Amino acid sequence: MPDLICYKTKAGREPVTKWLGELDAAPQGRVKEQIEALRTQDFTSDHRLPSSISHLRDPNRPLDAGPCEAMYELRVKEKRVYFAREDNGDILLLGAGTTDTSKRDIGQARERCEDHKVRTAARAESRVDTALLDDARAEMEARFGPKRPLLRSSASARA
Repeated sequence: MPDLICYKTKAGREPVTKWLGELDAAPQGRVKEQIEALRTQDFTSDHRLPSSISHLRDPNRPLDAGPCEAMYELRVKEKRVYFAREDNGDILLLGAGTTDTSKRDIGQARERCEDHKVRTAARAESRVDTALLDDARAEMEARFGPKRPLLRSSASARA
């Protein structure tokens, strides 16, 4: 089953989590229930939505073909939650709002999606570089022995 991932700003804030926390208990519960139900949705087939999801804007025709390639809108009465699917199937919650603020919210979700892709790619590239360094270090140790300090301490120099 895919994981639910909340987009995090560079400062570490989660806009969807903050928005959910500002809702009254009843609408908050309905929205959380619908978000959780997304985890069981198969976005690759043409079948009907499960009865547990009240309304998902046509899951086979995403909102946007921008940086996320496919961004979706979950509707829970007048509330909206914008999300994308990661390559591994995880659900990335990008933004949320109401019917009245949907144009602004969709724009923010697109920006967040692009930011997430850039930062995720940078982290992946960094992990690859670290792996290459580790491989090179292991090869050097295999050829020349363990790494020795360049400078000796004054105590060991006197000995």
